[in-house]
Amino acid sequence: MARKLNARKPSPMTGPKGSMDRWLLTSVVLLAGFGLIMVLSSSGIMAERFHADKYYFFKKQLMFAAGGLLALFVTSKVPAASSTA
Repeated sequence: MARKLNARKPSPMTGPKGSMDRWLLTSVVLLAGFGLIMVLSSSGIMAERFHADKYYFFKKQLMFAAGGLLALFVTSKVPAASSTA
């Protein structure tokens, strides 16, 4: 009975054990999106001048952001090591 009383309850922010932290995921996606907008708005003229494509740096940054988000989802599915100590 004491074990049930002392059992950890899942945090309302993280949900059940094994699910992603929605607040963290939301902030990462929003910051990545904001960064993409900043790259698009600040590098268009230089990209057009040197690469003849206004969206050159935006496309490059978008590929890295997509790779980073893919790595985030893949690593979130890896089970955490449990300590026996």
